[in-house]
Amino acid sequence: MRATPYDIIIDTRSTVRTLSFSLFSLRSKFRIGVAKKYNFGIQNHPVNVRALKNVNIIQWLLFLLTPLNTRFSVQQTERFQLFPEKKAVESIHQSMVTAGVDFTKPVVFVAATTRIKHKMWSAKKMTVVLQKLVDEYDCQLVFNATGVEKTLLNEIKSVMRNDQNWFSDIPAASLGDLSALIQNCHFFFGNEGGPRHIAQALAVPSLAIFPPNTSAAKWLPNPNDHQQAITVDTALQEAHPDELTDWLSIEDVWLKLAPFVEMHSNKAKPQDS
Repeated sequence: MRATPYDIIIDTRSTVRTLSFSLFSLRSKFRIGVAKKYNFGIQNHPVNVRALKNVNIIQWLLFLLTPLNTRFSVQQTERFQLFPEKKAVESIHQSMVTAGVDFTKPVVFVAATTRIKHKMWSAKKMTVVLQKLVDEYDCQLVFNATGVEKTLLNEIKSVMRNDQNWFSDIPAASLGDLSALIQNCHFFFGNEGGPRHIAQALAVPSLAIFPPNTSAAKWLPNPNDHQQAITVDTALQEAHPDELTDWLSIEDVWLKLAPFVEMHSNKAKPQDS
């Protein structure tokens, strides 16, 4: 931060940790952040976004650009896009082929685990659904996990009936490689989180399981037939906000997942057809 003369810093979190970016670049003319008591002086353009309601995450983040209007003509867009390098996409594709991924079958990037436990749908139920994807549509299941998530993923794998459709060791250590890996898949399925956001930004169809008290209206901008959510009933959340430890049944998920698979992969055909 000291070596590079940044003109603008936009801290979208303004946590104690992320404040370091502004603290070590006090020469930056615009040090923008979320207005909080402890960042006074460190960020010279705090923005009050906490009062914003009924807006999605893109609109929320764009509001942080407000201080720039005093000096620049800011042209905003709600388009949500990433563009992985063509060479990276081709390289990852070859790695997937080498690992045994069969692209004549539906290829699914699966986020079966999360780092934050309470945001993760039941591992037992996820196992049943993943087995159904293999049994009924012969899906190729692609994963990317490290640390705690890798341990949880191995536990799910250990109770699957077979693993010839399971691919969790394709090298993708960077965010660029992860984007290229997701770009090579027909669609995304799994827990809401960073990989799903990447999928949407790549225009890869996604169906995400949202945990209780996580707003799909906020975290799934521009929903459509290609970008969908499976959520807990709102009335149920309001009536039992602290008792939804077993949210969503297998049937709830499969009811949306089966038609989503068939819609977003022309390779997807029930195995008994």
